[in-house]
Amino acid sequence: MQEVEFLNSSFQKLIEAKRKFQDCQESVRGVSAEKDDTELMVPLSSSLYVPGRMSNVGKFMVDVGTGYYVEKDAEGAIAHYQKKVMTLEKNLGDLTAVAEQKGKNLEAIDQIMRQKIGEEMKKKQTQQAE
Repeated sequence: MQEVEFLNSSFQKLIEAKRKFQDCQESVRGVSAEKDDTELMVPLSSSLYVPGRMSNVGKFMVDVGTGYYVEKDAEGAIAHYQKKVMTLEKNLGDLTAVAEQKGKNLEAIDQIMRQKIGEEMKKKQTQQAE
């Protein structure tokens, strides 16, 4: 039972990660469509924003993992995030197959347990009747 709950939790985390990478793709598309020197509000914290201006809208710093960043153009950044999304979709498919198999196994065990309990109840009833 814990294993099925763990798989469900992992599934939700993968979906959330996939959504974040898709949001990154949309952000890159949106920013790359802007012009240099466009005004915007830059978040310094969740409630503090300061005015700023965009420069080099064609270049992006992409997090490639473990705190490393690589500069990429818009196409490269979108391709990077698309690759991440595709990897997560494959992992979601694999995890779904595992979860379905675990669910089937759990149902089979439950059915066998119910059958055994039913047999034991019948034995007790026949012993009491004698």
